[in-house]
Amino acid sequence: MIRRTMHYTVRTIWAVMDSDIDNPSRLLTVRRVRDLALKIGRTMEPSPDLLVIEVAALMHDMADKKYVRIPEGMSLATYFTPVFEGLDLPEGSKAIDILGQERIELIGRVVENVSWTTEKRLRKEGLWGKWHSECEELHCVQDADRLDAIGAIGSSGFSSCVMTGS
Repeated sequence: MIRRTMHYTVRTIWAVMDSDIDNPSRLLTVRRVRDLALKIGRTMEPSPDLLVIEVAALMHDMADKKYVRIPEGMSLATYFTPVFEGLDLPEGSKAIDILGQERIELIGRVVENVSWTTEKRLRKEGLWGKWHSECEELHCVQDADRLDAIGAIGSSGFSSCVMTGS
């Protein structure tokens, strides 16, 4: 029930943001990253917070300026908290009640730090710290996103070769 509720929550947030989550390829990417991040998380001992992993994976592109315009200096958690507070779930509760503010903060931080570009910039500026190195939820989503990107690049390259006969 929680899994279906969180998927509904994230789809609703994407809709609020007027993004292309209903684009079939975008939705497939989000689902692949979620599935892989959860598989990675389930192999770890002690187990990281799988709910944080799932929601962060479903939202993993929301820090991308192509999808969301967040005011300068505002965290994703701050930006999305009112959405979670106002989101009525199918069973009558609110998303904020299921997640809690601490999880929302962690989800926001994971999403803000998941991209390779962000990691490279933070490392270059000497801002990649202990939290970045030790947050298991971040690493599950990062690894899943990067593995998916490698697969997506490989698929595109393959179909391009087939179509051109190269």
